[in-house]
Formats: sequence, structure tokens, C-alpha cells
Amino acid sequence: MQLLDHKGVGTGRTFRTPVWRLGGSVRNNPRPTRNGDRSGSSAPPAASRRTPEASISKLEDKAQGPVETARDILRFFQSIDDLLLVATPDGRVLFSNAAIQRKLGFSAEDLSRMHVLDVHPEGMRRKAAEFFAAMFRDERESCPLPFATKAGTLVPVETRVWRGRWGGVDCIYGLSRDLSAEREAQQRFEALFRRNPSIMALTALPDRCLYDVNDAFLTTLGFTRAEVIGKPGDALDLFPDAPKQHHLETLLELGECCRDVELQVRRKDGAILQCLFSGERISIQGQEYLLTVLVDITERKRMEARLQQIRQAQAQARIDFLAYHDPLTGVPNRVLGQDRLLQAIGLADRHRTALAVLHLDLDKFKYFNDTYGHALSDALLKQLAERLNMRLGQADTLCRLGGDEFMLVLGELIPEQVMGQVATICADLLERVADPFEIDGRQLHASLSIGVAIYPQDGVDAGVLMRHANTALAEAKSASQHSYRFFEPQMNLALRRFVETRDALRIGLEQAEFELYYQPQIDLLSGRVVGAEALLRWRRAGQRLVPPDDFIQVAEESGLIASIGRWVLQEACRQAAIWHASGWPHLSVAVNLSAAQFRQADIEQDVAAALDASGLDPRCLELELTESLFMQEVESISEMLMGWKARGIQLAIDDFGTGYSSLAYLKRFQVNRLKIDRSFIADILHDEQDRAIVQGVIQIARGLGLQTLSEGVETSRQAAQLRRMGCDMAQGYLYAKPLSAPQFASWLRHRAGRSTAGPSRDGPPSVVSTFGGQPSDQTARMQA
Repeated sequence: MQLLDHKGVGTGRTFRTPVWRLGGSVRNNPRPTRNGDRSGSSAPPAASRRTPEASISKLEDKAQGPVETARDILRFFQSIDDLLLVATPDGRVLFSNAAIQRKLGFSAEDLSRMHVLDVHPEGMRRKAAEFFAAMFRDERESCPLPFATKAGTLVPVETRVWRGRWGGVDCIYGLSRDLSAEREAQQRFEALFRRNPSIMALTALPDRCLYDVNDAFLTTLGFTRAEVIGKPGDALDLFPDAPKQHHLETLLELGECCRDVELQVRRKDGAILQCLFSGERISIQGQEYLLTVLVDITERKRMEARLQQIRQAQAQARIDFLAYHDPLTGVPNRVLGQDRLLQAIGLADRHRTALAVLHLDLDKFKYFNDTYGHALSDALLKQLAERLNMRLGQADTLCRLGGDEFMLVLGELIPEQVMGQVATICADLLERVADPFEIDGRQLHASLSIGVAIYPQDGVDAGVLMRHANTALAEAKSASQHSYRFFEPQMNLALRRFVETRDALRIGLEQAEFELYYQPQIDLLSGRVVGAEALLRWRRAGQRLVPPDDFIQVAEESGLIASIGRWVLQEACRQAAIWHASGWPHLSVAVNLSAAQFRQADIEQDVAAALDASGLDPRCLELELTESLFMQEVESISEMLMGWKARGIQLAIDDFGTGYSSLAYLKRFQVNRLKIDRSFIADILHDEQDRAIVQGVIQIARGLGLQTLSEGVETSRQAAQLRRMGCDMAQGYLYAKPLSAPQFASWLRHRAGRSTAGPSRDGPPSVVSTFGGQPSDQTARMQA
């Protein structure tokens, strides 16, 4: 069967169609007239079976231009998504592009051996030939018959054909558009339209008659299909507010979109529905429609009105998920968690069971947040909540209290076995959290601390249980990371002492209850006074002097260390300036800085303010830092320390050798002095290891050009031993106990009076301020 019958094909007129010619140009190829003549065309020669590649090879010998154009055309054909076949008039395939090969599963060689009609299913090939003949008679624009793949499945296509030339011979081009996506989209639209629970309608334009409606339209509004199809919308009297509806439809017709506009709709029986109206103008196969959607919100509006009359604020909160759940993790929030705890207590009373309240908190979550940012921290909290949820029983509740804190309520526990049950659960939770968290391709590790309060022995109401669980959590975090603790009554005593001490410290700051005491420092070679260490004392109202060990930790944990440290800086600089004016102009002051001050205060500004207020030369200020500060905060304080050094402020390392010592920071920050801790001095005469450690520190200091000062020197033999080992300075009870500022001034004058030279003016004595110091005798530290 020939694809086209060249005899008698046409419409009686010449219709010129653009045709690609392999020779290089696009020309208008006339279609045949009714009598079968064709202007400018000839019968296909025997060479029509020649491949396009052979045609190109033949042309390459003639002219470079046409060959390049032919190649461009082939590349174009191979690049298009439409399915292209080029065939001889008798139906032999000359060329197939890559798109049709991929779609049908045939190779180019397979298709070259096929008749062009063979791409259709066998039962449709005769019909396809009739369609193509009709197209060349201008009776049809396209062929709607599908193709058949090599596997036998059907591909919906729309095919158009026209005559042309290929490699110098007559041919027929067949270009097919794959309708698979359109058909699937149409089927999805049909399914969405028919099955949608909302009221949907298609209104044909421009007459605005109902073209189609879905089942929800008929069932909700009470009409039959015959009553609505083809009828104008106005005829159904659906909208009490007709002007508003007309306005909305006009907007849609002009191409605007409407979304969720409240509109009343009248059912066939006259009942009024409250709806949300949405719509837009769409095109289906060239026909324009208005697609409208009505969502029935009648019941919701009725419920909202009723709830608003009763308790609008509370009702809104109850129906709003976020009012009772954490938006990040989806678990209950504090409000719902407390409510669940109250319910669990009631159930425990009725069933005579026990329950446990677990307060959970990630260890050092702030550092995690600062390191990885809020996005990864939020992802960690979400995964943590998921892991904790996996351990819940039916009677349990997990809620997020805020930040990285969670509360877990464990219900229906056996009173006689409650401790063992909860301990097993806590151990399991710690194990779950210890597994790495996979977040954005990273393996992140976290640890958890848990505080436990048991009902009823640790409290009989929700507030007390939560407070006691929090107290136990604080104990767990202070004892060790990644652990759990059960509440014990003595924990309350510790908490009460903390609160009382914190409040008393605040009062002490307001009422100036703090004092500085000074202990002299001596040059071991010359015996001259080279400085003094200032020790902080708290003369609490109505009590004896309180030693630093009893309040410094509370000050750090409560944040009061910033204010106390600021006062110490100001007072030490002020006192040194007074001594300068009293005849000791080279006296320097060094202030021991707590690591907590670097986290809680603007320590750089505090140092500058103390110097400015006192007028003290920065070269007469020495700041003592602990080794732990260098281990934990080295990057953040690096620039600050370099700034202090540039200004002339001296730096010292306190208690060197007692922490995780690193020689790298000695070189990096160029400190001026190392203070050897008293723990190495106490047995230096009898313990070879202590002597070796002290000797090593002295040698390191000398190699780096640093001075050394030994603390806790109490006997002349210890002083002599240190002098022989090369230590520069010493302090301790051998020379003097800590003295108040007036006592220290008297001590200086007394010592100068014993010297023929008077006050030394060629050596810079220093005053060192510390929050605790570590005097050799703790009782003596508490003395005035």
C-alpha cells in the first residue's frame, strides 16, 4: 500500500507548503492540484532508497556550503522533541530522528526496513492511510491515530504530513507531536474535577453557559445534570449576591485570578451555604472556559460563631495546633506538657501507680549553636525529639519546654519497681542520644543530661515535680556530662544555699561589702619587695570574712562575676595609684581575670575604664590568666591579648603546671611571667618529682625570657632552694600574711625603714589581684 495515491489527490487548487530541502534552502513546494499535477516536482527516482548520509557524501564533492547546511538540518532534526519520519511516496522510511527512536524503541536501522504505516498498530494502518490521504486533500489537518512501540504499547500522537525533497528525491515528511503528557494531564484534570469534594464548574465563554459540573456540585446543591448543563449560571439563581458574582466572573473573564473570596451560594431547596470562591480562566483544546471552585465552609462558620460566643480566645487556642505544640519539633509544648502531667497525676492517684518526671537538656548546646548555626541546631533538636519519641509508651508524654530542654512524663510505673524502671529508661535514652546524628551530610555528636523526680515521694503536684526534676538536672550537669540523677532532698538545700548566696552577693555589691587584701612578693636574689598579690574578701553583713571558695562559683554561675570583677579592677588600679602618690611611683598592679569574665562581661572595656579612672600607667598593670582560659578561649581572646600587650599591659599565667599546660600559647602570646603553683612548693625539699617539675618550669621560662614566681613559700629553706634553682620571685607566709590596704602600706614603710636605701625606686614592684589566690593556709586567708 502506498502512503499517498498521486492520482487525483488534491483539492483543485495549489497549496504551497514550506519544505526542508537537503540541498541547503527552505523552499515552497507546491501541493498537487485536483488533476494530480504538481508544479515544480517530478516523480521520485530509483535513488529514493539512498540514505541521508550517502546524499551528504555525494554533495561533499560538489560544494562545501550545501554539505554544511545539510548537516545543520540533520542536527536540527536530531535535536527536536517531536517525532520525525521521512519516507518515500511508496512508504519506505528514509530517515527517523532520535526522538522517535527513543519513544518507540526501534533503532534507525529497524525503522529503515519498515513501511511508514508500520509505526501504527496493525488494526489502524488502513485507517491511518485514509487519514493521510484526506490530509493531502485538505480535508483534515492531522491524523489522531496512535503509534505502537516495539513492546506493543500505544503512544498517543498527533501527526501532520507534507510533501518535500530529501537528498534530491521526492519524499513525505511526517511530524508527530507526543500527546502522552497532555493526555496524562487531561486525565489528572478529569480525575481531580470529577472526584474533588469541592463544588467545581466549567463555564463556556463567551455565552457563560455551564459546560460541565462535578459530582460535588450536583450532590451539594441538589441539582441533576440535565438541569444545569448548557444553562446560563443566572438561570439557576445560585447566588443571593448576584452583583458580586457577576463582578467576580468579569474579573475571571479578563484573565484575573480569584482566591478564597467569601460568597453565599443558594441550594436548589433555598438553603444558603457559606462558601469560599476561587477561579481562573483556562483554555482546553482551543476553547476558553471559566473554572470555578466553591469550598463549603458553612459548618466551619457555624462552629466559629458558636465558639466565639462562648470563649473566643480559648476556643481559638484549642483549635490551633501551635497553641499546644512546639512548631519546630511538633511535640507538645510546655502548656500541653503541664496539662498532660496533671492528667498523669490524676491517673496515678486513681490506679495507685507511680510516675516520673524527667527533665532533659543537651550538654553545651550553646557551643553547638555557636559553632554550627541555628539551622543545624534546629535540625539536631528535631532529630532528638524523634529519637525520644521512639521510646514513649502509651501513658508517656514528651514536651519541649524551650531551647534544648525537654520534659518526659512516664506514667503507669510500678511503685515498688519505679527506681529500676526509670533507671533503665534513662540509660536507654542516653544510649540513643549518644549515636551520631546525620545532618546535612555531617555526623554530629551530642550528649544529654537528665534530672528525675518521682511521684509521689518527690512531690504531689506538677509544679513541685518539675522544679525537683530541674534541680536533679542541675546536679547531673555539674557532676558529669551525659548522665542522669534522681532528686534527693539535700539537693534542695544546695539550691537554697545557691539562691541565698546569689542574693546576698547582689546586696554585697550594692552595700560595698567587698575588700582587697594584699600579700607581698619578694625578689629572691635581692630580698626587695617586688609586688603584692591582692586577695578578694567578702565582709558579709553580720558575719565573719567569707573566703572566695564559698562564693566565687556562685558568682560565676549567676553572672555576678562580671560586676565583682569590674569592681576588683577599679579598686586595684585605684589603690596602686594611691601608693604611687605616697612615694612608691613604680608600684604595678596585676589583676587575676576569671575565665567567666571573658564570657559574661566586656572585659576589654572594663580594663580600659579602670586605667582611665585611676590614671594608672598601663605598664604598671599586670593581668593574670589561667591555663584553662588559653585552652578554651584562645581564638576569641587572641586579638584582645595582643591589644593589651601593644598598650604595655603585662601578662602572667597563674598556677602554671596545674592545668593542661601548652608551650604553644607561651610563644604565641608572649606572656611576661609564670607563677608556679604552691602545690609544687610545699614538698619541694623532700619530693624529687616536685623539684623536677619546678626546675623544668624555671628552665622553660628562662629559655623564653620569662620571669618565675613561686607561691606558698613558708620557710627560709624553701626560699633558699628556689633561689638556687633560679626562681626570680616568691610569696608566702615566710614574708607576710594577706594585709588590708592600710596594713600593706604600713608594712611597706616598716620594711623600707629597716633598709638603708629606703623605698626601692629602681625595681617595679607589682600588686597582683585575684579572686581567690591560694594562700598556704586557708584559715589565714580568712583573717583580716
